[in-house]
Amino acid sequence: MKKERLIKLVIAFALLFLLIFLCVRFLSKGYTNSYKIKNKFKVNEVYTKDEANERNNYYITIEVNDLTFDYQFYRELENNNKIVKDVLYYDGEYKCMMPIFKNDLKVDFHCYKDNVFYNYIDVVGKDEELDKYIKSLSKDIYDINMFKDNTSNSKEKERIKYYEKNIPNNYIISLTTLKGITNINNGEVKTIDLFDSDSYKRDLSIYTNNYYISADYTERQNFRNVYIVNIIDGKEKIVKAPDYISFNAYIQGVVDNGVYIYDMTNEKQYKLDLDNNEITLIGNANNGIRYYHGAWDNITTLRANNKVLFTNTDEEIKDYEYYYKHGNKLSGFYYYFKEVDNGYEVYKANVQSPQNIKYLFTVTNYQKVLFEDDYVFYKENDSIKMYSDYTGIKTLITTSELEFNSNIIFNVYNNG
Repeated sequence: MKKERLIKLVIAFALLFLLIFLCVRFLSKGYTNSYKIKNKFKVNEVYTKDEANERNNYYITIEVNDLTFDYQFYRELENNNKIVKDVLYYDGEYKCMMPIFKNDLKVDFHCYKDNVFYNYIDVVGKDEELDKYIKSLSKDIYDINMFKDNTSNSKEKERIKYYEKNIPNNYIISLTTLKGITNINNGEVKTIDLFDSDSYKRDLSIYTNNYYISADYTERQNFRNVYIVNIIDGKEKIVKAPDYISFNAYIQGVVDNGVYIYDMTNEKQYKLDLDNNEITLIGNANNGIRYYHGAWDNITTLRANNKVLFTNTDEEIKDYEYYYKHGNKLSGFYYYFKEVDNGYEVYKANVQSPQNIKYLFTVTNYQKVLFEDDYVFYKENDSIKMYSDYTGIKTLITTSELEFNSNIIFNVYNNG
C-alpha cells in the first residue's frame, strides 16, 4: 500500500510540475535569461509577450570587455529560450560582434567605433585587418551578400519596377499618382483613380495605417467630400463634412485613428474618425483648437494659423535636428536625424538602451522616412528602399515619377 501511495504521490507531483510548466510557458508574459557564451560573453535575453501597449519582442544584450551590444527582434522564434548559441567577435580599430542564433535569424556584424555602432557593410574597406578577418569566415557562417542590395529579377507594371524578393511577406506598398493611388500587394500592381483629372499636389491627403485619405480635389476653393481608400482591398468610401472646408487648410496629424484637420480660413478644426467614418467639428476660435504633443492641450487659433503640426513629444535631443520614437518602454526604437552636407544621417537606438546609437543610412529628406514594425522605409531619388537588421538596405520599387514629382507620398503596411 505504501508503495502504491508513493507512486501516486510521484505522479501527482509530476502532473503538478507539468501544469506549472505549461502555465509559465503559455500564460506568462515572457521570460528573462542570463547566460554566458565561451565564458566570455555575458548574454541577457528578455522576451516580452502580451504586455499592454507593447510589441512581442526579443531584447538581447551581449557584454564583452565593458562594451555592450544590443539587439531587438519582433519575430516569433521557435525554441525561444537561450536563442544565442555562439558569438563571433573582432577586437581591433573597430570592435565587431555577430551573434549566431539557434533559429534561422541572421544579422550583420555590428561594429563599434567612437561611440557609434555600424553594420559591417557600411565600414568595408576602413579597417584592413577587419576585412581580412571577415574574408576568413566560411560563407555558411557569414555571407555579406545577404546584406547587399539585390536589384535583379525585377518586374514592371504601370511604369513601376518592383523587386518582389526584396519586399517582406504580407507588406503592401502604396504611393500616390496624379489621379489617385497605386498599390503593390503580393506581386500584384493595382491603380485606383479617384479623380478624373490630374492633381499634381494634394496637400490635404495622408496615409495612415491601411488607409489613404484625401480631400475632394475635383473642387476648387472648398470641399465637403473626403475620400477614404482601404489599401488592403481597394474599396473606396466618401465621407461628408458637416460644412464646407477651405483648401486653405492642413492636416495637423493622426492620433488614435483620428485624422485632425485645421481650416485656417474659417478657423475651425475637424476630426475624421476612421472607426466610424464620420467628420465632426471639434474646435473653433471660441473653444480653442486641440493640439497633441505626447499629451493633449488646447491652443489658440492664432497659433494654429501658423501651421502647428502634432508631435509625439516636446523633448529635444542634443546633436540631432529631429527624432522620432516608434514604440513604448519595452519595445521599439528611437530614430535620430543628423543634418550633414548631403542630407540627413539616420541613426537608431533601442528604447531600452537609447545610449547605443547605430548608423543606418543617409537620406536627402527626413520627411520621406516611414517606420513599420522593426523596418524602416524611405524614398531616395527614384526608389523606395527598406532597411532592417535582418536584410540591410534593399530597393523595393523604382519609378521615374518618384524623382520628378516631389509631391508623391507613399505608405507601407503590414497586412500579416
